[in-house]
Amino acid sequence: MHDIKLIVNDKDHFKVHRAVLAAGSDYFKAMFQSEMTESTSSVVSLKLDDPQGFPSMLKFLYTGTIATSTLSFGQIESLLRLADMYQIPTLLRALLNLITTTIDANNCLRLLFTQLFLGDCWITLRKECIKTAAINSLYVCHQPEFLKIPFDVLSDILDHSDVLVPNQSMLYSALHRWSIKSLQNDSDNEISKYMIPELYADAITKCNNVYKNPSAIICYLADGSEQYTTMTINATNSLLKVTPHIMIGILVMDDDTKIVMMNNIDRKYHYRVICKRTSKSPLIKDWNPTQYKLDIIKFSHDGFQEVYWMDSDTIVYKDMTSSLYAFRLSTQLFYFILDHVMYDNCFMSKWHEQHRDTFIPQACFMGFKSSSMTLFFSLWKQAWDTWTQPQAFSSYKDPNPTFPGSAFCIEQYALGNAVHNFIVEKSSAINESLISRHIYTIERNLIALDVPDPKQEQQIYTTSKLRSIARQLPCTSSVPRCVPFVYSFIRSSSYNWSCILSSLSTANQPNGSVVIDRFFNCLLHFYNQNYDVGYQWYLKNLS
Repeated sequence: MHDIKLIVNDKDHFKVHRAVLAAGSDYFKAMFQSEMTESTSSVVSLKLDDPQGFPSMLKFLYTGTIATSTLSFGQIESLLRLADMYQIPTLLRALLNLITTTIDANNCLRLLFTQLFLGDCWITLRKECIKTAAINSLYVCHQPEFLKIPFDVLSDILDHSDVLVPNQSMLYSALHRWSIKSLQNDSDNEISKYMIPELYADAITKCNNVYKNPSAIICYLADGSEQYTTMTINATNSLLKVTPHIMIGILVMDDDTKIVMMNNIDRKYHYRVICKRTSKSPLIKDWNPTQYKLDIIKFSHDGFQEVYWMDSDTIVYKDMTSSLYAFRLSTQLFYFILDHVMYDNCFMSKWHEQHRDTFIPQACFMGFKSSSMTLFFSLWKQAWDTWTQPQAFSSYKDPNPTFPGSAFCIEQYALGNAVHNFIVEKSSAINESLISRHIYTIERNLIALDVPDPKQEQQIYTTSKLRSIARQLPCTSSVPRCVPFVYSFIRSSSYNWSCILSSLSTANQPNGSVVIDRFFNCLLHFYNQNYDVGYQWYLKNLS
């Protein structure tokens, strides 16, 4: 039976034994042997600035072991402070052994703030941390700890022979953020002393010459709802698992959503994830959360050469680096999927009643060269405002009135207008040649999945936009890389990934089939209404 209760910060209660605490902690041993009130009291109150590691500390005192694989670095830092405060040398040695043998992009900067605990290990550990930070500069320059490192550490990272800086824009952006933060913390307010050209000369020279991986970021939205946030977690984990190097940007509605996301993303990939808050006020009055796609422009300010958007109802099942690199090497400014409405003659005739010929992208996956984003996103927002204000379809008529979800597709209709206006502004005209000059078009394939439960079929796919399109004539557009619908429709058995091209007659799926998109031979788009069935199919066949 316990003989003392510890109360931490007047909130958390722990029933423990004096003998156990005294055996492992010189602090508690001295407390219980002194003439202090705590030596005889059955309740001891403790005040801690960072209590997150306290339960693990108590467990170590009882068992002599610590589950290092389950600890976040924040918990390790908390335990280091607790081991030092409560004088637990065995715990301190165990933690030092852990952190000095697992230096990576996730913790190299944070370890540089642990000098107080490291003693003789510090010089060796600092050297390894500097090298790791230099090699992984693409990732560490976006971490909060980067803004806190002292001048000598920054200098050593950028002057290291192994430094890999993706591009000058990212380097300048990181240095600017660091300088502003340093100015705020510097009582002398002499920002010029940090901006020594010679310090960055070697790093700048290496930009683009050494770094071979795309300095790209793929962005998602986590809106805080259970369903959509879960989809975002699944999507990001799938991408991180199969596609190396590429960074993930997550737009979050609040800090609680950020915590949920990071707690559910595999910890070994945290160094590749950047979270940013969505705009505090709606970008477009009285419109749905898809408007926050406009917020991905925030990531272009961090020096990424390409910024991508990915809907959360997607899964990446194979490495997509080659597809991203193809866009990097191209001269085009946009990476767009031809939306399936452009295969629908009825839709296109209604569109042409109000708009000139244009390219209407599908908004589930989009890529932008950062150099084009400021102008294009301004035009996109203007177009979106026109479609929605003072209410949806008050300025432009609905070009797809038979589809119940047409209002939700306004983002794509506005994209079409923005594409047209961007090309006209750049070239004073628009035609298929100019479209191909600006847009790298992604081919789309459709997969019909057999669903065994008829009730589920009806519930999930009562209204099929794609099924109605399948009965239309094939696409005759001469837009480069546009694949006629009859040839792009692919069916797949739910038991394997052996796909065969189908004729239009066999492409018409039976009632109740679920249809999903496939791009690049590595990316699946389920659509919200098909997500559960599509995701389970992915887990069974491709994960």
